[in-house]
Order: sequence, then structure tokens, then C-alpha cells
Amino acid sequence: IETIVGAAPQLLILAGQSGNVRSRADLVQHHPALASLTHTDVVWASTNALLCPGPWSAAEAVTFADLGRRARALARQTLAK
Repeated sequence: IETIVGAAPQLLILAGQSGNVRSRADLVQHHPALASLTHTDVVWASTNALLCPGPWSAAEAVTFADLGRRARALARQTLAK
């Protein structure tokens, strides 16, 4: 968590759905320190198709490319302020 907050990435993709904790491992994604990432585009996305890569994973590339473009646009807006 400290490394993520310190790096303040443009985009942070969390696996699953916001508020849905299925295991103790998911708890880290709900850590209150992540709220300090005010200039980070924090999004929730299903990563199930990436668990066992194959042709079906290619569709996820479009989703992640779109998220990357959105994060870069938000970063440019932040820098322009």
C-alpha cells in the first residue's frame, strides 16, 4: 500500500467490484490509504479473463487500453491546472 500511495500512479486497476470482499486477500483493495490517491484514476475491472490467458483475453486488451487513455487524459487535465 505504501509503495502504491508513494508512486501515485495515473491509473490503478483493482480486480473485482467495489465493496465486494470475497476473501481476506481482497481487503487490501479496500484499504483507506488508497483514498489519498486523489490524482489517480482508480477503477474496478473484472480480471477473470486474464486468469487463464487465451484468445478470450484479447477482448480485455480493449478495456485496459481504454482505461489507460482515460487515465492519461485525466493526468493531462491535472497538469494543466
